[in-house]
Amino acid sequence: MAKPVAPQEQDWFYERLRDAKVDVQLFLVNGVKLIGRIDRVDRYTILLSRGASSQVVYKHAISTVVPPTGFEIGGPDW
Repeated sequence: MAKPVAPQEQDWFYERLRDAKVDVQLFLVNGVKLIGRIDRVDRYTILLSRGASSQVVYKHAISTVVPPTGFEIGGPDW
């Protein structure tokens, strides 16, 4: 069984994607797929932007985050 992800590791992951300014795919728990760039992250939400539109996504509604192919996450413990 996989170890649970600590909140600081989750924040580091989102911030790395934000700083890289790449488009990611977010799959929500209800099956909806969102594509966009992570512009801001706070404790409970992510601001996802694509083109001229933006949307706030609650972290608890996210099932899966898919970075672009070939994107190296890296990190001290990965």
